[in-house]
Amino acid sequence: MHYFSYIEKKQHGTLNFPVAYYFVDSKNLPYSMPLHWHKEWELIYVTKGTIDFIINGEHIPAIAGDVILFGGGTLHSAISDSCTYQCLNFELHELVLNVLSVREPFRLFYRNFYRPLIHYTPKNSDICKIAHELFSAFSDNHSEHFCRMSTLGNLTRLFAYILEKEYYTKNTENTANAVDKINQLKPVLEYIELHFSEEIKLKTLSQIIGMNENYFCKFFFLLIRQTPMNYLTHYRIEQASNMLLSTNISVTDVAFRCGFNDTGYFIKTFKKIKGCTPKQFQLRTY
Repeated sequence: MHYFSYIEKKQHGTLNFPVAYYFVDSKNLPYSMPLHWHKEWELIYVTKGTIDFIINGEHIPAIAGDVILFGGGTLHSAISDSCTYQCLNFELHELVLNVLSVREPFRLFYRNFYRPLIHYTPKNSDICKIAHELFSAFSDNHSEHFCRMSTLGNLTRLFAYILEKEYYTKNTENTANAVDKINQLKPVLEYIELHFSEEIKLKTLSQIIGMNENYFCKFFFLLIRQTPMNYLTHYRIEQASNMLLSTNISVTDVAFRCGFNDTGYFIKTFKKIKGCTPKQFQLRTY
């Protein structure tokens, strides 16, 4: 599963049923989920292997049986080379807008008064059991009507348990400040998305949000767990991976289109991050 835009452009689900289901596995290829965000909530159920998430700057390692949940607008990325998981993207507000009996408690979440815990393990058996049932509606080839009704019912149960067991934190001034920091960084990420094929200097990135370079590096690392230039390199390699798998462009052309002026350095960097050469990755011969 690859995301190549910080703000996802595609719609998840339909207007009548704003829910989209995805089954993700590595298919013997190293893969990652580059940093991005979208307006929908996301629920992830890890079924095999391990995966490392960075969610709003927090490192969250997850293993089989774990559940991850976060709201719209959350900056998140992940990396794994041996993982299978199922994922739901859903627009919580639109999903329950006309269900008057539950709209009031759901409002606590989609208005961000309450923020659910992000990471649940099998110790949270109630949440994990509901997540398993929820995803089974999609993975077991049920009818569309069954999927819709089961999804709405199980999402309601999920948030009911979150409320009942107090698996949430209330938004405070501190959490609001944390969200402000995430939003402050987003213009930098958008700039990288638009200009990754060009020369990008640290000074340029720091000036976008009015910081000196030293403070900007500390600020960026605090939220992303990478230096700005290291993150730029990884983003370029992800873009290169997409081009190598989806086009017949030569390795040299891919390197230049992704901001590398030296093909040898590109190959060395690609191998360091992906574990194989660009040509091996393109031909899937590793």
